[in-house]
Amino acid sequence: MSGVSARISLTRSNAVRLALFALITGAATIGFAPILVRWSQVGPSATAFWRVLLALPLLWLMMSLENQGPVPARRPVTWPDYRALFVGGIFFTGDLAFWHWSINYTTVANATLLVNFAPIFVTLGSWLLFRHRVSRLFIAGLGIALAGTTLLIGASFSLSLNYFLGDFLALIAAAFYAGYQLSVKHFRDSYSTATIMGW
Repeated sequence: MSGVSARISLTRSNAVRLALFALITGAATIGFAPILVRWSQVGPSATAFWRVLLALPLLWLMMSLENQGPVPARRPVTWPDYRALFVGGIFFTGDLAFWHWSINYTTVANATLLVNFAPIFVTLGSWLLFRHRVSRLFIAGLGIALAGTTLLIGASFSLSLNYFLGDFLALIAAAFYAGYQLSVKHFRDSYSTATIMGW
């Protein structure tokens, strides 16, 4: 019995290490995204399109492998299922489109900082649409997180009328990203990560 417990503990430990590695790798990779978008030679819309299209085969492969497991993942089958996923996709598309265009019209620092204000819109959306109560502790945590983001990027942030359009587009991207996050929270009750990302 103790041997089985040790193997389960070791498996969980490996899973935690793998998850931590994936988290750090993902964060480091996404940190380069705005710079790579700025360097892209094909324009904002095409860059966003290719980012999604090139990821699609891997996501669909993940979905198909998931179906071969002992408990197949739930798939969308009804019109409301497809409609909900479509709305989540619209939010994701809006986030990508507005953010990629914002980088074209403002600095990378401005676009990155402003799109990271999405938690403000998530909080407002949760409160206004779903009547979730927002505690003072949460507001304090949100303020600290935003202050930290501002400290990291704030030195490079610059306000200028020349950047107004790009800054405005980045804020719209933040609102769309908030809608996407709220949608994903709703989807998590019904679908796996691979299904949500694939659709």
